[in-house]
Amino acid sequence: MIVYSLGRNRWDNRPEQRAAGSVREFAADVLGRPARDKASAGYVCAGFGNDGHRRAANVLPRPFVALDVDGIDPDVLPDYRMHLARRQGFGWPTASSTPQAPRERVILMSSEPLGRDDALRVGRLIVQDIEDEFGTAVRIDPCTLRGEQPCFLPLRGTQPFFLLGEPLDVSHRAVLAHVG
Repeated sequence: MIVYSLGRNRWDNRPEQRAAGSVREFAADVLGRPARDKASAGYVCAGFGNDGHRRAANVLPRPFVALDVDGIDPDVLPDYRMHLARRQGFGWPTASSTPQAPRERVILMSSEPLGRDDALRVGRLIVQDIEDEFGTAVRIDPCTLRGEQPCFLPLRGTQPFFLLGEPLDVSHRAVLAHVG
């Protein structure tokens, strides 16, 4: 079960709590809500417990990590996408993405749900892996590694992409091997 939240707009501090039975269902729900413009875009983030407000203390475990890719040098975009293709997930160009300055949001699935702190650790490993491979040619803002941070949804006409590889292996032994 994939538990997540969908917010109506950037000011929605009490997003709708949702659950999907598969990655396909999750992707269809997230990608099926395109906005007419950036100002009206909703968002996806972790599910929230307690009173349902979007804040760190309420973040529920989730089997995904969201990336805010703030910049991709156009000449490395194909190699970067091939690098991601070994993983399972999906993504879309952001509202400010252009062919000369690509930007995107990426949802990477994990093998098991991650609490807020574990998602931050795993997210940092993903960012480090991308930096090791591409240097400054791919720039990631770590903000969406936090479960409470909105990951803004695509605009109408945006072409999503799908990653058909394996979920990130986040078993403690595998994660600790990378951290230590």
